Amino acid sequence: MREASEGRARLEEVDHETFTRFAEYLYGGDYNPAEALIVLEQKDPEDASCDASPREPVAEEPPEEFPNDITFDEPVGVEDGWAPFSLSSKKKKKEKHGKKSRNPKQVLPLEALADFPLSRIKTECFPYLHKKSAGNDDDLMYDYSEVLSHVKLYAFAEKYQMDILKKLVLSKLHHALSQNNFHPQRMHEFLDILALAYDSTPDSDDKEPLRDLLTLFGAWHFQDLVVSEEFQHLIANHGHCVAHLCQKVARRL
Repeated sequence: MREASEGRARLEEVDHETFTRFAEYLYGGDYNPAEALIVLEQKDPEDASCDASPREPVAEEPPEEFPNDITFDEPVGVEDGWAPFSLSSKKKKKEKHGKKSRNPKQVLPLEALADFPLSRIKTECFPYLHKKSAGNDDDLMYDYSEVLSHVKLYAFAEKYQMDILKKLVLSKLHHALSQNNFHPQRMHEFLDILALAYDSTPDSDDKEPLRDLLTLFGAWHFQDLVVSEEFQHLIANHGHCVAHLCQKVARRL
């Protein structure tokens, strides 16, 4: 075979950085993701070359969940295509003449990102290139470079059915989404990542973990996501993704 005679094998579908992380995993049981960049100013998304620097991770509190017994009033206004709803905690009263009110199927509130189910991963002694900071810089916001590196490696692991690596990537991706405060003007980057995730994972009736995690994150940041120009592209080309997002957003209301 050509690979045997040349002493090398070519994998055209993976980039150099992703395969390097795969090699790190093979030899060390873990890998170094890309560093997210600190977004210094609110500039146009196209001009991203001069407003970023290496990041330190930022802790982010999980979003507040809504109670199960809330009801919704009519929309009170529309801003940037997003209709905010006023919430009422009043429960429905029973009907007259002894008839009980209808009990529609209850929809559970959208879980917080911190409650996303993850498999336990065995920790290894691994040389990390980027030290994590113990500080909490609430004013700093980041791009999605680290998130993209995780999703690319997950896509590679999905292609070759490496389930243990997929679990490791999912755990590290969950940590990145939970601990970093992302800049709202970088939402176009997240939408590209979301499209990549759906292109790289199979359609099935069961929940796909990568899709489930990313759409959960997207549902909690839907106000920023829906006003992005790339969201129209997502609607046109990834119907399953938009459907999953809408289902989670409906549970959030």
